[in-house]
Amino acid sequence: MHRALVGTSIGDDGIIATPLDYLSFIEKLMMNQILSETTTAEMLNFIQKKPNEPNGSGLGVHQTFYDGKPEIGHTGAGVGASCALGYFPDSDTYYFIGYNLGTAYKPAFEKDYKKIRNEVFKLLLEE
Repeated sequence: MHRALVGTSIGDDGIIATPLDYLSFIEKLMMNQILSETTTAEMLNFIQKKPNEPNGSGLGVHQTFYDGKPEIGHTGAGVGASCALGYFPDSDTYYFIGYNLGTAYKPAFEKDYKKIRNEVFKLLLEE
């Protein structure tokens, strides 16, 4: 069934992996074990979305801030599910959140998703 859904996408879907696979990927990516240091630095050269706003976009990744702490990652959504994969460099913390109650980008679920995400971030970043 998933292959049929992927086939209807426009080239931005189709990675099937476990949460541990995703975490291993982003950890290796951030440690320059997949790309060279130069390429990783170029990927992480964030362009701000709005002047005087810290959030920005790099090459295939975003940078947002949670409670003043930078977070680097990427989100995705498909039919009935979404996920977020990211890294908090200040605490060397990686995370993966899978959400299968609709998508995080539909108004009916966006509020729930943000609430869950913020609770996870709070737990991850407790000192």
